Order: sequence, then structure tokens, then C-alpha cells
Amino acid sequence: MWKGVVMAGADAPLTPPGWEGHAGRLVRLVDAGGRAVAWVAPEFGANCVGFAVRRADGWAQVLHSEGPGALAVAPTRYGFPLLCPFPGHVRGARYRWAGVEHALPPNVPGQQRYVHGFAAFLPWRVVRAEADAVVAEFATRTDLPDWAGSGYPFDVRLRLTVRLVGGALTVAFEATNEGAAAAPVGLGMHPYFACEALGGDRAAVRVSLPGRSTLVLDDSIPTGERRVVATPEVVPPPLGETTVLVRADLESGASAVLQGLPGTARVTLHLDEGCRTVVFFAPPAQPSLSVEPQSVAPGAASQAEGHPLGLVGLAPGATTRLAVSVTVGDA
Repeated sequence: MWKGVVMAGADAPLTPPGWEGHAGRLVRLVDAGGRAVAWVAPEFGANCVGFAVRRADGWAQVLHSEGPGALAVAPTRYGFPLLCPFPGHVRGARYRWAGVEHALPPNVPGQQRYVHGFAAFLPWRVVRAEADAVVAEFATRTDLPDWAGSGYPFDVRLRLTVRLVGGALTVAFEATNEGAAAAPVGLGMHPYFACEALGGDRAAVRVSLPGRSTLVLDDSIPTGERRVVATPEVVPPPLGETTVLVRADLESGASAVLQGLPGTARVTLHLDEGCRTVVFFAPPAQPSLSVEPQSVAPGAASQAEGHPLGLVGLAPGATTRLAVSVTVGDA
């Protein structure tokens, strides 16, 4: 029997937990077979704030999320946030590109640093909505306010496509350089998987991560040192503690698996396209586990220009893409 956040009833729920009374702020998707439902919040960075699957005894929420109030305070800590153009931390809120130093508006309270970019913090525009799919866009030329974009003078269009197919959640994130010069672009996703759907005890979840090496970190930034991975298994810490690690040198067709206690869920994050590194994060005070696919190394903007783990340029007219899918089965 599924032991998680279960909502009885044959009909798909109208909102995810915490969003009751706010259905009008969400785009709701239901797959053709009626096996899954998802919600996207355009005004909150097009965050997929909920994904629920039908089980024998009701509907179960797979993502950890709270209502709009919590998301407004911490846009990258709930649901399925999008990270762009700089996944990870930017030390000193400054980076160099093409020989020019750019200053970013610090977005970490009490610290002179910048984290995860602007994509999750600002409203997106829905350009197409169907019963089981939604497409949203964000263009830096028209949608990036001065206070957020003062340190990113590049003309980039972001495009998100979220679909429900056969009970699976698919998320494709693209960036196209519409400017005349190469632009630094990194794409990331930061899904938070609900521990309740995995049995409730975070430390008992079995996690398997792809990657043949682990990047050594210093203050959340890779040092350049790599260590060979002895086993794909990772032991999550109990609630109240935290873990951050980065896997690199990913295998073709890789996936990450979170397997809950017997009788609960097995969640698989398939890395379908464009993933270079995977960050594993256990928040200290939130009953969730995050597996973050990224097209660059985390903290790339903190590296010296030209560093192997540094910023990656997107040529004029070019598009880069990061795509994943989430499937849910029995543990």
C-alpha cells in the first residue's frame, strides 16, 4: 500500500497542497489516461509546483511544495524550480565574461553572493496551454527588469515545456541566444521530491546517483579536484542535517533513483538530454530530497574565465537544451 500524501477520490485534485484557493494562479495539467496531474505557476518562475500520481488508494503528491506565500519568499526551495543563467553560487556576486567583469544584484540575504540566476524569481508568459501540456517563455530583452538584469546584458530567450505522458512528467528547458555576441548560459532544474511519498523517513530512502566522479567542493564551489565514485549509492541524512554533493562524468542514458520504504514509491529522474552534472541536496529543515540536473558545473560563474568547469558560451542563434522526465513506481 502506498504510504504518502494520499488524497482519496477518483477525480484528480484541483490544486497541490498549500495552493487551496489559488487555483487561478496555476496552469493545471492532466494526462490523457488520467494517471497523473501537474501544476505550473507562471508568476513564480514557471515552477512546476506539484506533480501527483494516481495510486490504488488515491492520489499521491511526488514533489514537496508549499503555497504561494512560501514560494514567494524562497523561489528555489519548493516544487521544480528552473535555474538560469548561473546554477549554483556566484561568489561576490561578480563574474567575468569576454574580459569584462559584471556585477550582479546579490540575492542571498546577508551575503554578498548571487545564487541560481533570475529564472526562478520572475514571472513567465504562457504561450500555449493544452490539457496535458504547457509552454512558457521568458525573454531577457523584454521580461528582465533592470534591478535583476543589471549584470546580465545578453539577449536570451528561455522556453519551458512541461508535459504529462503516460503518467510521467517531462520537463524540457531551452535557451536561445538572440543577440549578436556569445552569451554565458547555464541551465539547471531543482526538483524537490517529497519524503512522505517515499515513506516519511528521509534517512531510510535509498538513493542511487549517476556519474563516475564526484567534484570536490569548497563553500559550494567545485575546486577542480575529482574523486572516483566507488558506489552510486548515497545515504541521505536525517532531517536536521544537510548534504550537498556533485556527480560528474555521467554515463549515457543516466538516471537517478530514489527508492522509499517497501510499499511506498520508487521515483526515477531520467536525464534525457543536455545534463553535464547532477547535484544532490538534502535541505536541513525540509522533508525532501533534491536531485538537480545541470548543463554546467554548479558555481561555474565563480570560476576564472576559461576554466574547464567555468561558464559555457552560447553562440548567436544557437540553442541549448536540458530535458528530464520523472516516472513513479512501487518501491
